[in-house]
Formats: sequence, C-alpha cells, structure tokens
Amino acid sequence: METIDLPNEAKICKNQKGIKYAYFDYPYWDQQKGYGCHHRLYIGLIEADGSFIPNVYYLSRISQGHPEKPPYYLTKKDRDEYILKLKNIADEPKSSQDLSNEKDIDLYYGSVYLLEQISSLLGIEDDLAECFPDTYKQILSIVYYLVLESHSPLYRFNKWARDHEHPYDSLMASQRISELIIDNITERQKKKFYKLQITRRKEDEYLAYDTTSISSTSKLIKYAKYGRNKDKEKLPQINLAMLTGQQSRLPVYYRVLPGNISDVSTVKKLLKDLNIIGIEKVKLVLDRGFYSADNINLMCRDGHKFILSARRNIALFKNLLKEAKQILSDNKLNIEFYNPKLDIYCIESKIKWQYIEKDDNDQIILRKTIFLNAYICYNKTRGEEERKKFLQSIDEVDTLCKENKELDSKQKSLYKEYFIKQNKSEDTNFDIIIDRNAVLMKSLDYGYFILVSNDEYSAYDVISIYRKKDIIEKVFDNLKDRLEFKRTEVHSNRSLNNKIFVLFISLLYISYIDKKIKENNTYKNKTMDSVFDDLDNIKKCYHDINKYHISEITEKQRKLYEIFSVTPPA
Repeated sequence: METIDLPNEAKICKNQKGIKYAYFDYPYWDQQKGYGCHHRLYIGLIEADGSFIPNVYYLSRISQGHPEKPPYYLTKKDRDEYILKLKNIADEPKSSQDLSNEKDIDLYYGSVYLLEQISSLLGIEDDLAECFPDTYKQILSIVYYLVLESHSPLYRFNKWARDHEHPYDSLMASQRISELIIDNITERQKKKFYKLQITRRKEDEYLAYDTTSISSTSKLIKYAKYGRNKDKEKLPQINLAMLTGQQSRLPVYYRVLPGNISDVSTVKKLLKDLNIIGIEKVKLVLDRGFYSADNINLMCRDGHKFILSARRNIALFKNLLKEAKQILSDNKLNIEFYNPKLDIYCIESKIKWQYIEKDDNDQIILRKTIFLNAYICYNKTRGEEERKKFLQSIDEVDTLCKENKELDSKQKSLYKEYFIKQNKSEDTNFDIIIDRNAVLMKSLDYGYFILVSNDEYSAYDVISIYRKKDIIEKVFDNLKDRLEFKRTEVHSNRSLNNKIFVLFISLLYISYIDKKIKENNTYKNKTMDSVFDDLDNIKKCYHDINKYHISEITEKQRKLYEIFSVTPPA
C-alpha cells in the first residue's frame, strides 16, 4: 500500500507518553486574554520510524484531492460534517484498479488464515455477519489485530494492516476506529450474537459462571464503584460477569455490573437476561459466592440444571457435614467413599429442599418440598495444606500480639475470632492467648466442601464438572494479561460496553487456541505467540486482484495447523 507523505504545512508535537502527533497550526489573537493563541487541527500520528499515519479527517481530504491545509480552523463538529459529506475513505469500497495496485505485493497470511478457519469452525463469522451485516468485516479485522498483536495499541492497526491479509482489506484510521465501528454497535445486535453463540454450545455442556473486577481510572463511568477488588487495587471498579463453556472452554456471554454489587445478587439478573435473549434452559456451575436459597429456587423454577457449592454454615448442610465427618473418620468405612483418580472422598445424600416461588412483588405464591442431591466431599491433601497455612497465620498473629506490633485487616479478623483475654490475677492485667478450641474446630473443617445439584449425575461426575469451573479464571487471565484489560480508561458507558464486546469476541479465538495447545502433548509447552510467529511468515502473493498463490509451507507449519483441526492453506 502506498505511503502518504506528511504535508509541508504540518507541524509535529510530542505528548507526555512520547507519542508524536502531526497537526496544522492556526494562530489567532485572543481579545479577552490580550495575547496571541493557537488552534491545532490534528491530522495523524508519526510512527517511530518517521512514517506518517493520517487520521480519518486527513484521509477524507486526500480521497477528494484536497490534502492541503484548510484555509480556516475546523472544529470537531466541522470535521465530522466534512467526513460525513465526503464519505470517509476508510468506509468506501475501493475501485478494482486501486485494489489491483495494492494487491501486487506479498502479504503475511499464515496466522490470519488460522483465525479465519477458527471463525468458520466456531461460527463466529457467520454470527457476526448476521448481526452486523454492514461492519462485520471491520470488526473481524480489529479482532484479528487484537489477537495477533495483543500488546500493541490500536493506533498501530494501519501499520499491521499494510503488511497482512485481513477481512476488511482496507486501512482504518486508528484514532477513529471507535467512532466508525465500536460506537455503532447496538445492544440489540450484541444480544442476538450472544444467543447465536450460546445456542451452539448450551445443550452439550455445563457453563461456568463467575465474576471479576476491572479497575477504572475514569470518573465518568457510572458503573465504576468502590467494591471488593479481586486484584487488590485501591481504585473504583466495574465487575464483569461471564459464562464459559466447560468442554469448549469458550466464553459465551458476559454482563457489565456495578463495582459494588455482590456476586450472589447477580444470578437473578443473569437468568432474566438468558430468558430475554430466548435461552430457556442452560446448565450452570457456580462457586460458593453465588449460594443462596433464592438462587436455588430461581434455577429450579426456570428449569435450569445447576451444580452449586453450598455454604457450610447453613443448618441443613451443617448436619450433613457432621455425619460425613463421623463416617470418614472410621478407617474401615471411609475407603468405600474414596476415588483414587480424583483423590477425594465423597458421600452422596438426597435432601429435602423447601422450594418457594415468589411473584414480581416478592410475595410467596407456591411452597412445596422437592428433592436435591447433596455431595459432601473431602480432599485430604488440600485439607492438610489449608490447615497448615491457617495454623501458621494464627502463630504469626500470636507472635505480633506478644511483641505489641500492629496487625493488618486480615490479622485483626483472626485475632477477633481465635484469641481470648485471660486474667493474670485479680487485678486488671490479662494475657492474650489462643482460643485452642475455636482453632481446633476450624481446622477440622479444612478440606471439606459441599456441592448441591438438581441434576442426576454420579457423585464423581459432579465433582469433575465442578473442578473444571476454574477454566473461567483462565479466560479472565487472558482478558487482563494478553488483551491488557486490567484497567479501563474509556470515558463513556457506551464505549466501555462496546470495547468489552470486541474483547469478548477476541477471547473466543484466544480460548480456542489455548485449549488446543494444552490438549496436544507435543505442543503443550508452546506459547500462543510462538504459534503465531511460526505461522506468520506464510504469505499470500498477489499477481492481480483475483490471482494469487500461497508461499511454501513447512512440515512444522502443517503440523501446527493440524492441532487446531485446520487444513493448511493451498
């Protein structure tokens, strides 16, 4: 693609981050201030190699043959009207001759081809085309860039697009990507996409549901609130709730939540949202943070299957736990409840559950007894590790108390629960000592957990399904680390929601690639970036707009495609 020269009238400035911008300067006299001032009309970026990357406004002038400096300063409204009038070059179909000239080059294709095939395998391109018929190719190009160049900012998109084959096949000025595409995504389109994707997987697997926190540096995001930050950052945050398929390891749905909302209160809205987008029944696996009687009743009412970690301090489960401890303490009996493959003991019980159904005004309209399955599980290895860590924490608090040193918030909580004051004599002096009985009772609980379900799986199938819920943590890690979304700096709710949607689509590809690498013994230690590096040097060599050939493909590259269930390009 032909490079665009920096106009002679342009000047260059550098911001605090070291990024260079090109602009037209318009000096004027400010009568109120009584001295000369300047307006700047920005026209693009200056790359590290000195190349000029024009923005949407300047591209529009070039497309109409007017690259020279405008005679007067244009406000943002003026520029937007100008762009609309001239039909931005980034959105215009190019002529055959233009494409022919641009395609008479070699383009990197190997990694993009892999993503194209994954799009077909997962139905992503078909679903995007149905939901976003006018912009799905632009969205895919942005997503491919985010996946393949995960640590590069969006303003470098055009630099990548010049050298790579990609779905949209044209440049997009990086400063305006959000205005051209992301900000034009509607909630109706997103919900339709969720439905199409979740329908592809919902009947075959359990969906893990969990939340994570994303810190925000913007005060304009209404969902940004102070809450329990899972990354331990002292910033306002939004919460992101997500559903992920356990077998496919693919995210299928997400919601943006206020940062101060608790996990347990999100399930009701999740079920409503699934109903709104037309999903009548799913299988959900949830951890203890989502446990409540209301949530169990709602899932039973709507016909959803679930596996849920129960709270041990509930009377019903306290009794079951006490009985299980007695059985498992008998060495002659406990072996029949042990599964060596999972290294876990499990006792299964049928429990009577008091089912309550309420109307929209929270009034009880139905009360009856139903039966659920409860699984009291004990992992001896995990229990010993947790017990050792707990006793070490108690000993650390005891030492700090004796040395009259300050405790942190977690240590204060342990002090309050597991230490008592003991009088030395009849006077007011006293010692702080460990409450041995409280520590003993707590330590006996370690290693135990309780699952409750309305599905008819065997005990060890239920445990296996529940253990796999951790795959959603890997999805969150990829979002925060690979896609660099630990914090958000956007300044509008709409931009935030739609940016997350594009990242969500990127996670579909990343999760699929991550799964296939881990499933293959030969490549299980290979990184995603090394896969892209190995494939990227396969080129698509154009002779004219309709004729091309693929460069040589090595045996190593063929085997890489095979692990992703992809036929090499031909």
